[in-house]
Amino acid sequence: MCFGSKFVCPDALIAAHDIGALGYYGNRRILDLAGLISPEVVPFIRDEIQLSDYLDQQGADYLVVFPDWYATLPSGKPVVYQTGGAVSTQLGGMNMTVYQWIVE
Repeated sequence: MCFGSKFVCPDALIAAHDIGALGYYGNRRILDLAGLISPEVVPFIRDEIQLSDYLDQQGADYLVVFPDWYATLPSGKPVVYQTGGAVSTQLGGMNMTVYQWIVE
């Protein structure tokens, strides 16, 4: 693991709801919180307690989400990076945020 590093380790496991370009270009191991490439999450896709347990069990290193998509999942997790784009906020949303996933 490379926590505290400016760059994410190549072997880090990244949990994301919107895998898009991350999945296509990132060449990373991904836990897909929407269930497209991780269909095992579909039965509990909106249960944040079960999602949290799943990320712990799978050994996630990072969580990449829009903070307002989940009420509690990113709570208390250190922010590693947040985009500074204007479009999302102009449309009433929040910017994509990368959190360090720490097992509590």
